[in-house]
Amino acid sequence: MDFYRHQTRPDVMVLVADHGLDAYEGAPLIDDLMRSMDAGTQTLVIDCSRLGHVGTIAVCALVTLHRRLAMAGKELRLAAVQAPLWHVLTITRLDQVFHLFPSVEEAERASAQLAATLSHQPH
Repeated sequence: MDFYRHQTRPDVMVLVADHGLDAYEGAPLIDDLMRSMDAGTQTLVIDCSRLGHVGTIAVCALVTLHRRLAMAGKELRLAAVQAPLWHVLTITRLDQVFHLFPSVEEAERASAQLAATLSHQPH
């Protein structure tokens, strides 16, 4: 499994998942991501368009990552979720927990819209 990170905006980090995610990569990935997200990064978007097989432990890793980010006041978004992961998320009802977007662009745009809304609210 290969992961490619890029940051298109200061508050959003995009992680492109390539191939599959297994038990051996779950825990180290979470620790690495938590360390690499600086104070300005509020949202992690995982591009799932090239993600193949996703096992149970990988889904647990996503839940753990979601929880740890939420505890830090940050957000996890899943973009372009393919059929194998979509099926697992649906039958486990995790599709109601994760913020799912049809594309990375839409996930990033949602961050921009939220930031614009928050900046125009009275303090």
